Amino acid sequence: MASLCGQKIIVMSDHLDELCQFYEKFGYSDRLIALLESGLNLEKKNKTVYTELGAKYAKYRPEKLMDFCRAFHSHITIPRLIRVCEQYMLWNEAVFLHGVFD
Repeated sequence: MASLCGQKIIVMSDHLDELCQFYEKFGYSDRLIALLESGLNLEKKNKTVYTELGAKYAKYRPEKLMDFCRAFHSHITIPRLIRVCEQYMLWNEAVFLHGVFD
C-alpha cells in the first residue's frame, strides 16, 4: 500500500525530498530505493526521480551506481549527481559523469 501511495508522490518533485527524508529517518533505505526504481516505469516520471535514485545508489549501493549512470545519464541532473559522487568519494562515477556532461 505504501508503494502505491509513494508512486503518486514521487512524480511530484516538490514532495520527493520530504518523502526520501521520511524513509531515511526510519531506516527504510531499501524500500526507498525499491520505490524509486518502480518510479522509473511510471508514465509521469521526471529527472528528479532519476537523480534521486542515483543519489541513493551512491549513498547505500555504490556498486550499482556506475551501471545506472551509463544507462540513464541522459535522464539525470548531472551536476547534482557529480556533487553526490564527490561527497561519497565515488571518483570513477564522478569522472564518467564529468565526461558525459562536458
